[in-house]
Amino acid sequence: MNANQTATHAVSAADGELDNNAIGLCEGRRDNPGAVISLTPVDAGGWAKMVRVRTNVIIKWLKLPSQPSFIHTVDSHIDPGLKLPRRFSQRDQRPLVSIRTQVGAHHRAGYLLHYGRLDETRSSLDSHIIKITPLGKWQYPVPAGATVIIENRSDPTDTLVAGVYANQAAIFMGTTAPIAFLKEGPN
Repeated sequence: MNANQTATHAVSAADGELDNNAIGLCEGRRDNPGAVISLTPVDAGGWAKMVRVRTNVIIKWLKLPSQPSFIHTVDSHIDPGLKLPRRFSQRDQRPLVSIRTQVGAHHRAGYLLHYGRLDETRSSLDSHIIKITPLGKWQYPVPAGATVIIENRSDPTDTLVAGVYANQAAIFMGTTAPIAFLKEGPN
């Protein structure tokens, strides 16, 4: 049996690529993302990267239906190469999202933001606006009004947050500015 089969959780850097497991595949006994969890790497080499205390990480819950991902915070320093269990705080209540674009006249297709946090939602009869704060950097520039697809990684079945949006301000590559998006339709 390999590490992928025994792993219950995958821990990734919040600013890394989607599901890159840059920190490690792990085992844990809890199945409640709302609680503090202790995880141990399943790889014989231990943790793959150093992570400082109070750093946000993405934990993908491999044994939960639809394998949701949540933002957690490291409660103790992680050293690479060690196989010591580490504690992670209860999940951040705000949804974790990814944003991708399709081919446009002034931008390329791909993941514009690997991981972001939904910070605000405003709805009225004729509009639904959300504000996303990056947990990394915007990957490339996109003009205001471009069409993007927002995916809810904390609840892949959610249609309220997920869908087609237009960004309400220009996005500049390499920045970490929060951006508001106006919903245009479902996925």
